[in-house]
Amino acid sequence: MKTRFFILISCLLVFSNCKDLAEEKHPIVESFVPENYEDFENLGGVVLGNTDRSIGQLRMDSLNLFVLQRFVSQKKLNLEFEKLDEVQFIEHEPFLFIDSEFCNEVNGDDSDFIIAIVKDKEVAVFENSNVLKAWKINLSTDKFEEIESLNVQCINQWYGYDG
Repeated sequence: MKTRFFILISCLLVFSNCKDLAEEKHPIVESFVPENYEDFENLGGVVLGNTDRSIGQLRMDSLNLFVLQRFVSQKKLNLEFEKLDEVQFIEHEPFLFIDSEFCNEVNGDDSDFIIAIVKDKEVAVFENSNVLKAWKINLSTDKFEEIESLNVQCINQWYGYDG
């Protein structure tokens, strides 16, 4: 399975301040493991554009979580995040997580943050039945809002990549 999401570098190793990182619209951020999730594997996270929010991905066996979080502060090398919302799903087949930089809602607002779970296929654009689930991140309510996956298209940034 292609796992571009798993190759993210910790922002603690590369950047001194994750808030500056979010302001630079860089997609890499250290993701936290919320309380009561210590048994989950931390798969990384992505900053939502020019905001102080990010999405972390956690997994334990076939249970997967997306956690919407807000960067709160940095004390020396420790980052503090506030958990805002989460969605859970069971993995039944290999999938890819596509972050908000590569997804949009057909006939939707381009400024919306859309994330999706897609079938792991060698296609240039994931659409129709290739998009399994999708959510819009509402920054006013700090909630995931599930949207119709048939109305979502995501660019496969790894299309044609052999590495």
